[in-house]
Amino acid sequence: VLTESSFENAMIAHAALGGSTNAIIHLVAIAGRFGLKIPLEKFDEVSRRVPVLANVKPNGKYLMEDYHFAENLSGAGICNDDVIRPLDEPVCSEGTTVVLRGNLAPRGAILKVSAADKSKLQHQGPAVVFSSMADLEARIDAPELDVQADSVLVLQNAGPIGGPGMPEWGQLPIPKKLLKARRTVSGAAGVRDMVRISDSRMSGTAFGTCVLDTDLDEVLVLNVYSMSPQKQLQ
Repeated sequence: VLTESSFENAMIAHAALGGSTNAIIHLVAIAGRFGLKIPLEKFDEVSRRVPVLANVKPNGKYLMEDYHFAENLSGAGICNDDVIRPLDEPVCSEGTTVVLRGNLAPRGAILKVSAADKSKLQHQGPAVVFSSMADLEARIDAPELDVQADSVLVLQNAGPIGGPGMPEWGQLPIPKKLLKARRTVSGAAGVRDMVRISDSRMSGTAFGTCVLDTDLDEVLVLNVYSMSPQKQLQ
């Protein structure tokens, strides 16, 4: 029953739902139990050709409860086509998740673009690096932390090696002094999203420009990550 074709069907369903990045970890692991190997690039390829149809948070405006009531399973129909969109009116034309590679993630990393701030998908800013979750908790809200709106928050040792385990720490908190900041001209609320990079994962209901599941554990061992404070990341 579990064949390459059935796993591809699961990837298509995941993309159309705008599903959690955790599904990638689970599908790769399940496939491995059956002797199948799913390359990360396959998720990227499926995501780029399958539109997001489920208008639910964090990709859309409705809740999963609304999705439940929008389905008509007995009649195999749809009761609310704003919650479950038709193919010609998708929430996003492509791109639930993308696979990223670079010197910080030579083996790949995952970004859920449908839940990210689109203005941050091309970004360069100074790195603010936390060596562990304990380090982050100790410094993230410190008034003296050298951080600004375009900074890139980086969390190391939060993955399967350094966690330990694989906690959902990937949605790093925005520093309080940025959350409370006011734009002097418009008076709008402070920073609500930042580029964040970690070797951790995050909940499927979370949102933000969070690069997840990178190889920072390994990168740290190779000393590639011995960066100077405020080094520019792109």
